[in-house]
Amino acid sequence: MDTVLYFENDAGSRYRIIRSVKNRFGAANELGVFAMTEAGLKEVKNPLRHLPLAPRRPVPVPPSP
Repeated sequence: MDTVLYFENDAGSRYRIIRSVKNRFGAANELGVFAMTEAGLKEVKNPLRHLPLAPRRPVPVPPSP
């Protein structure tokens, strides 16, 4: 198995995080953020916008190596 997926959340939070961890060949460093709705899990398109202390301007993302 090359990757393990962790499905995480805080008690009482409607948000869920899927975090991938690779067992070999380098780090994956990938996260997926989802919101639990009455219809099921829905992708959160811009998770930084939902953080309590999120900046209100775009955050620069470094290019991938």
